[in-house]
Amino acid sequence: MNNRRSGKSSYKRRSSKKSAKQKQQISEVTIEGLGPKGDGFSTDQLGRIYIDRSVPGDQLDIKFEGRADGTRQGEILRIISPSADRIKPACEYYDVCGGCTLQHVSEEFYQNWKQTLVKEALSRHNLEPEQTLPPLFLSSANRRRVTFTALKQNNGTVLLGYYQRRTKTISDISHCLIADADIMKLHSVLKD
Repeated sequence: MNNRRSGKSSYKRRSSKKSAKQKQQISEVTIEGLGPKGDGFSTDQLGRIYIDRSVPGDQLDIKFEGRADGTRQGEILRIISPSADRIKPACEYYDVCGGCTLQHVSEEFYQNWKQTLVKEALSRHNLEPEQTLPPLFLSSANRRRVTFTALKQNNGTVLLGYYQRRTKTISDISHCLIADADIMKLHSVLKD
């Protein structure tokens, strides 16, 4: 499941990013909050470090490096002490798939975070709604629109799934907990 997509443009992008990276560092951090893309963050004297799949309250050992765009991105090496809002992801592909970002947080935390994002966006533009209705959250297997990536390999088999987070590696999945059942039926047909 860890097949790399081949092609000159992918290779060039990876190599140019690699050359722009700074030296990797290791640090113990406590996650303070989530950014708008769902990455947890910790702040030090140089600013924020964003860490995929972390939860506010997590105490972590991480490795991190600077990126060409000036941000610093971390990776969890070890969870020292998990947040009370951390849960076990329901999907067996969660660790290798980039389709979902926050399956590792409780439903209550997720819903509060989403509502806060909307409120903060409105506030940044000095908008205050006269009335706020309770949000609607869909249950599993209700997403009617997904974006799968396909790659036909030299042996004729087809990889069909989501890109792993921040990579061009395709997670070849056989089912998806968020996609509508009719989409997954089509997924099976496309793989054949």
